[in-house]
Amino acid sequence: MSVAALFEGPAAEAIGCEYIPVATEAVFEELWVPACGTLGLRWVPCFQSGIPITSEDLPDVIDELDRLRCWVADHAEVDTRQWWLDRIDRLRSALHRVRDVAEPDVWIG
Repeated sequence: MSVAALFEGPAAEAIGCEYIPVATEAVFEELWVPACGTLGLRWVPCFQSGIPITSEDLPDVIDELDRLRCWVADHAEVDTRQWWLDRIDRLRSALHRVRDVAEPDVWIG
């Protein structure tokens, strides 16, 4: 199993794809969940079970990804840091691009 962002309709058109991989289930459980706990994040841990992201949710989700990115840059193991930053950056970039879509159809899980 894996965690990924799925974009449909106008949201997919805005970013030019329908699927962005986030992490395997094992990696999400091993790396992402503990970091989210350390930071007290609310949205990102929900990616594990799956969650729709509405236009109202986007600012909070992006903010949490920004906080996670800062934590990763300072605390992640050297051998996983760049991989993790690349995954966060790709997801953040896509979410930023769908902010102007009236009703983005985004599911992360």
